[in-house]
Amino acid sequence: MYITPLFSNFFAREEVDIDNHNLLQHANDLETSGVSADNHKFKSGWQSGYIDLKHNNLTGIMSCIQERIQRIKENVYSLNDNVEFEILSGWFNRTSPEMLEPIATSEPHIHPGSFISFVYYVRADPHAGNLIMIPNDTSLQLSLPNDYIKESNTFNCTQYTVMPTTGLLIAFPSWSRHYVESNNSQTDRISFAVNVTLN
Repeated sequence: MYITPLFSNFFAREEVDIDNHNLLQHANDLETSGVSADNHKFKSGWQSGYIDLKHNNLTGIMSCIQERIQRIKENVYSLNDNVEFEILSGWFNRTSPEMLEPIATSEPHIHPGSFISFVYYVRADPHAGNLIMIPNDTSLQLSLPNDYIKESNTFNCTQYTVMPTTGLLIAFPSWSRHYVESNNSQTDRISFAVNVTLN
């Protein structure tokens, strides 16, 4: 029988060379000045809410993301030349180590209204908390127990784990469910994320 993978999604990862000093300083300045997402209150962390993406401290990472958007447009989705992408929103996240103060693990979620989501890890030490990608449809997980699986592949996988490291840039479809584990490292995990939409 000829096997055809159906309805695939993508997950992209790349180590990039960005000036993290400027990004760390910008995140710190935003938090110190009181910028915060009203609907995201954390006991042991901070989220900036949507920020001005034209700030000079973001030039390097924004240019990098713009280049990757073009590659995904051409090499993953094979879209028409007249199709444009727009970076809709961006924000910083800071999650403190769990050892300092227990925090709840992020709940599985998607980024509605967007097409592609990017996350860049400005700082992530070992054990900073994995990113877990999970299927939107849990039927396979219910039907096929993990202990039946000899080796994971695209047909039987029910989760994909990404260990964040400083300098890692990732991208995935915004409708893909995901969550982040608690930070068990010695330092804050700081990430910068953007949502991209079709324009």
